[in-house]
Amino acid sequence: MIKLETERLILRDYKETDLTKMHRLWSDKDTMYYLDDILCHSVEDSAKYLKIGMANADGHYFCITEKPSDDFIGSIGYTMILFNLQSKQTQYIQGFSEHKHI
Repeated sequence: MIKLETERLILRDYKETDLTKMHRLWSDKDTMYYLDDILCHSVEDSAKYLKIGMANADGHYFCITEKPSDDFIGSIGYTMILFNLQSKQTQYIQGFSEHKHI
């Protein structure tokens, strides 16, 4: 389990208990405007993406919370998008989703 801390924030692995918070984020059309390919229309969709994020198979994803309240702020992560067999280099894409207080 990875947990990064700053003076004000905690970046940690997703947990199953994050489903409600992540669903509010992933189902908000305004927040997900540039990430519409993962816009969730049901809690079941969000549960599927949360499970993928927890597996970290193609990158790494973090839940961002505020210290010390543990209030949910958003998520950040990177995804491996290309592995070049000749150069043996991997390219990544990173992203950030900020939670607006709904």
